[in-house]
Amino acid sequence: SYVKNQLVVITEIGTPREVMEHLAEEVGADIVGYLEGVEFYQFEFRKDMSYQALADMITYLEGIPYVNFVDLNLVTESEYNV
Repeated sequence: SYVKNQLVVITEIGTPREVMEHLAEEVGADIVGYLEGVEFYQFEFRKDMSYQALADMITYLEGIPYVNFVDLNLVTESEYNV
Protein backbone atom coordinates (compact mmCIF):
# COMPACT_ATOMS: atom_id res chain seq x y z
CA SER A 1 0.00 0.00 0.00
CA TYR A 2 1.03 3.63 -0.16
CA VAL A 3 0.79 6.77 1.95
CA LYS A 4 -2.16 8.87 0.85
CA ASN A 5 -1.18 12.14 -0.81
CA GLN A 6 2.58 11.51 -0.72
CA LEU A 7 5.35 10.91 -3.22
CA VAL A 8 9.05 10.33 -2.77
CA VAL A 9 11.32 12.34 -5.04
CA ILE A 10 15.06 11.79 -5.51
CA THR A 11 17.06 14.48 -7.30
CA GLU A 12 20.52 14.93 -8.75
CA ILE A 13 23.13 15.27 -6.00
CA GLY A 14 23.71 18.96 -5.36
CA THR A 15 20.22 20.15 -6.32
CA PRO A 16 19.62 23.12 -4.00
CA ARG A 17 16.85 22.67 -1.43
CA GLU A 18 15.42 26.02 -2.53
CA VAL A 19 14.82 24.54 -5.99
CA MET A 20 12.91 21.65 -4.42
CA GLU A 21 10.92 23.97 -2.18
CA HIS A 22 9.88 25.93 -5.27
CA LEU A 23 8.95 22.72 -7.11
CA ALA A 24 6.89 21.50 -4.15
CA GLU A 25 5.07 24.83 -4.02
CA GLU A 26 4.45 24.71 -7.79
CA VAL A 27 2.72 21.31 -7.54
CA GLY A 28 0.78 22.09 -4.35
CA ALA A 29 2.88 20.06 -1.91
CA ASP A 30 4.94 20.54 1.22
CA ILE A 31 8.28 18.87 1.90
CA VAL A 32 7.58 16.73 4.97
CA GLY A 33 10.73 14.63 4.87
CA TYR A 34 14.30 14.88 3.63
CA LEU A 35 17.38 12.64 3.79
CA GLU A 36 20.51 14.73 3.37
CA GLY A 37 23.27 13.35 1.19
CA VAL A 38 21.00 11.24 -1.00
CA GLU A 39 18.67 14.10 -2.03
CA PHE A 40 15.57 12.13 -0.98
CA TYR A 41 12.46 14.26 -0.50
CA GLN A 42 9.03 13.34 0.77
CA PHE A 43 6.29 15.49 -0.79
CA GLU A 44 2.85 15.68 0.80
CA PHE A 45 0.09 17.25 -1.27
CA ARG A 46 -2.23 19.77 0.36
CA LYS A 47 -5.34 18.36 -1.31
CA ASP A 48 -6.61 14.81 -1.58
CA MET A 49 -5.02 13.02 -4.53
CA SER A 50 -6.48 9.91 -6.13
CA TYR A 51 -4.18 7.11 -7.22
CA GLN A 52 -4.53 8.34 -10.82
CA ALA A 53 -3.72 11.92 -9.83
CA LEU A 54 -0.57 10.70 -8.06
CA ALA A 55 0.37 8.62 -11.13
CA ASP A 56 -0.08 11.69 -13.34
CA MET A 57 2.07 13.74 -10.95
CA ILE A 58 4.79 11.07 -11.09
CA THR A 59 4.81 11.38 -14.88
CA TYR A 60 5.02 15.18 -14.65
CA LEU A 61 7.86 15.16 -12.09
CA GLU A 62 9.83 12.52 -14.02
CA GLY A 63 9.98 15.02 -16.91
CA ILE A 64 11.99 17.51 -14.84
CA PRO A 65 15.71 17.21 -15.72
CA TYR A 66 17.11 17.29 -12.17
CA VAL A 67 14.62 14.70 -10.87
CA ASN A 68 16.11 11.19 -10.96
CA PHE A 69 13.29 9.15 -9.42
CA VAL A 70 9.68 9.57 -8.29
CA ASP A 71 7.32 7.00 -6.80
CA LEU A 72 4.51 6.49 -4.34
CA ASN A 73 5.58 6.54 -0.71
CA LEU A 74 5.15 2.81 -0.16
CA VAL A 75 4.32 1.20 3.16
CA THR A 76 5.07 -2.40 4.03
CA GLU A 77 4.04 -4.37 7.06
CA SER A 78 6.58 -6.26 9.10
CA GLU A 79 6.37 -9.03 11.64
CA TYR A 80 8.66 -6.95 13.87
CA ASN A 81 7.32 -4.26 16.16
CA VAL A 82 9.91 -1.54 15.95
